[in-house]
Amino acid sequence: TITVTYQDTDRDYQGVATECSSTISETIVIHPDPHVSIEVNGVDINEADFGDFDEFCYDEADVVLQGVQYVYDLSGITDTINLNSGQFSINATNLGTNIGQGVFDPSVQHDAFHGGVAGKFLNQSTTTVTFGFTDGNSCENSVTVDLFVNPEPEVLSVTGLPSSDLASGRTSNNIRLTNFCEGTDAVTAEIKIIDPLDADPGDEEEDDYSGYTFEWTVGGSTVTDLNTDGLANTLEFVPTTSSFNIAVTVTDLNGCSESFAEDHELQTPPSLDLTGITDDESFCADESDPTLGLVDSNTDGDGNTSADNGTFDLANVTSWTVNSYLEGNSGSPTALFTGSGDLPTIDLDAWHTDARLGGMLVGGVSSYHTITVTYQDTDRDYQGVATECSSTISET
Repeated sequence: TITVTYQDTDRDYQGVATECSSTISETIVIHPDPHVSIEVNGVDINEADFGDFDEFCYDEADVVLQGVQYVYDLSGITDTINLNSGQFSINATNLGTNIGQGVFDPSVQHDAFHGGVAGKFLNQSTTTVTFGFTDGNSCENSVTVDLFVNPEPEVLSVTGLPSSDLASGRTSNNIRLTNFCEGTDAVTAEIKIIDPLDADPGDEEEDDYSGYTFEWTVGGSTVTDLNTDGLANTLEFVPTTSSFNIAVTVTDLNGCSESFAEDHELQTPPSLDLTGITDDESFCADESDPTLGLVDSNTDGDGNTSADNGTFDLANVTSWTVNSYLEGNSGSPTALFTGSGDLPTIDLDAWHTDARLGGMLVGGVSSYHTITVTYQDTDRDYQGVATECSSTISET
């Protein structure tokens, strides 16, 4: 408070002061501008360590902004008051009229910074937040702070895991894969992340995973990494359950995370048995021709037998070998089966009389042929598509 007092005394004709005078006083009050600040999620921007709190991840929850005013006495700041009035603006756009609180949505502001496109994986963005306040004395002040939004780590590729194959009409919970086979040795999965500093995201793999964390789970449980390569972005494990989920959460140097997950199944190799012959069985050339059949447990992912499963299919005879004990015999005969479809027969006479086998065999203990039939069947997924899980049976 300042008081200005002015006095003037009248003077006579000789310029000598008389006792006739007047005095005037006027008082003015000078109010300070309000000292205001912003609390971001409860942390004052003037705190020494605020630099640890001014960055956010793209998918982080809304950030709460609160305008505050400092209370002073001669010793300095004694308190702060949460204001219920004022004006917040983000990038010069007012959030509302006469409000002391605001909300900062990291994903919305990050997208806006990148021209309105979904910027989940785009480079760090900057958002300017300003808070202005006018107090009861009509004095005003404002404060500005920059907040930063970091992208999530973007998955470039996942290798070592079979690709998913989702059938029409199925929900994501029923994804089946051209997947692992029971008895599979250890599988190594590797996840690669795009370099966040790459000017053209999508082209460059991160070449240094120092500081990244990779949390792998199989079937919802943390698993021990069997490899010893020291690479956190790889996981080596042995599939053991019939169906399981493989998931990994990647956290980058900014503390931002992204997750990848797939459902897998452990396929069971078909259980095969050839009927009509037994291993090491002997026949005479003039015996009745044996009819081949098949007992096959092969079912698809829905528990339904696929079209050619459970039946003998000549297309699945991967090899037949003939060992001839005739002098000078060479070459291999074609398949000498008769019949077709599910129940082909081995034509014993044909095997003995084919010219490529040296003609008719008569007499002599070494005058015989050994025939090996090898049959393979491959497990199929729920769509009837062959997987890499197969079984082979051979009988001689």
